[in-house]
Amino acid sequence: FNACSFAGPRREPDGGQAAWWMVDLGAQRRLFCNYFTIRRDASNHFPSHVGLQGSPNEHNWMTLWRCSEEASSFNNSLGVAGQFASFALDTRASQMPFRFFRLILFQGAETAEDSELKVPQAALRICLSNIEFYGTLEIQ
Repeated sequence: FNACSFAGPRREPDGGQAAWWMVDLGAQRRLFCNYFTIRRDASNHFPSHVGLQGSPNEHNWMTLWRCSEEASSFNNSLGVAGQFASFALDTRASQMPFRFFRLILFQGAETAEDSELKVPQAALRICLSNIEFYGTLEIQ
């Protein structure tokens, strides 16, 4: 169990900032992911506005799953340090193979300052202890 491990913020090509954890399965591997598991770390910066994206080439990303503060199952599952939860992808998303996956922070209502798009640095962190992907692995 990692007590504190975070990613972000990063400068994006469009000039904006983003925070994300990325996993590269390698040049010869693609995963048909049907669900994933994340484990919360012990920090106070675990975000609610996150999503899972997949890419065949690290440049074109497709959102496979997205959650926001209103999703009570997400918040209840990961409300305490060290808790983990699994989330299923819809059928369409699980039928496409990807080499790259990233858990990304979407701009959400993390603080009152967001209304002017001035997101504090702490809100641009994705803190987690572990991420796992499940599905069918294709080796080329």
